[in-house]
Amino acid sequence: ATPLKVLDAEAAKEELEPVKLDSEPVSPDFDPFKARELEHPVSNCATLTHLLKSSLGTGILSMPAAFKASGLWLGVFITVMVSVICTYCAYVLVQCAHKLYRKSGKTSMTYAEVAEEACLRGPSWSRKYGYVARQIVLWGIFATYFTASSCYTVIVAENFNYVIVQYTGPFSTRITIAALFLPLLCIAYVPNLKYLAPVSMVANICMGVGLVITCYYLLMDIP
Repeated sequence: ATPLKVLDAEAAKEELEPVKLDSEPVSPDFDPFKARELEHPVSNCATLTHLLKSSLGTGILSMPAAFKASGLWLGVFITVMVSVICTYCAYVLVQCAHKLYRKSGKTSMTYAEVAEEACLRGPSWSRKYGYVARQIVLWGIFATYFTASSCYTVIVAENFNYVIVQYTGPFSTRITIAALFLPLLCIAYVPNLKYLAPVSMVANICMGVGLVITCYYLLMDIP
């Protein structure tokens, strides 16, 4: 055999070698969902509440402005396209996590752990990048939610200021942000989604009321 063929055979053999990790599944019949033990389980209703809160935020009130800038047909097309992409990505992520549960013997994993486990149990060239993938996901999540939370803090302060200015006159947004810092910090330090479900429910109700009021003022002057 030529040296090139020998190298190809060795590379193929290396690709087919099983990943030797500490956490191998106990048996082929391992069910991660039945074996899962959560200290603070979240009900289906609470999960739906969090899903609605995370999917339908205050940005929905900006949809008319977005459609005005993009046009009706292009706006509808882009909205549907982005929705399909987001749904498909979520589906792929969940399916990958389910397969990795059974391969690793774990009953639950975070986003970062899924990325790391996927690299560790992938081809030989990807196994050394498990830690890197984990850090990329962690820092990506941090950057996303830190910037989003910063923007939402300003939005919340501006909305409070509309009411304050109506009754007291000009008021600094910076002071409102400083006043909101402690309450927002306390909410952010709640570690369990189970305890945040009532907060999400109140937020959904407020958002629904806001949408109803907005629609009322939009339609009241129509001849």
